[in-house]
Amino acid sequence: MLQHLSQGKPFNQNLEGHSFAEFQAIAVEREKVDEAVDWTDDSDIYKHVETQYWNYVENQVGSEYRVEYAADLNADLFGNGFGMPNQKLVDKNQQKYANHPWNFANF
Repeated sequence: MLQHLSQGKPFNQNLEGHSFAEFQAIAVEREKVDEAVDWTDDSDIYKHVETQYWNYVENQVGSEYRVEYAADLNADLFGNGFGMPNQKLVDKNQQKYANHPWNFANF
């Protein structure tokens, strides 16, 4: 996809969309691929994410990836996947991200 964007080709849009449960299932499957990562250790996460990023971007290693997102939704109205002040949190796992420094709502 990055190669397509650098060539001026537009995004392919998902016009059907996903439910929250479907996005959650996608995330769970994705994390299974990265089982060796200690998801409780920020330095391990950072090292893994940065290494993977540069492998995809500079070295074109691995499969083609498609990024799906909901950036066009009003987070003040709908909340976000990491949790925000006054947002009903889905589970305990989301609670640990609600105050995490990498949560954009905390910048």
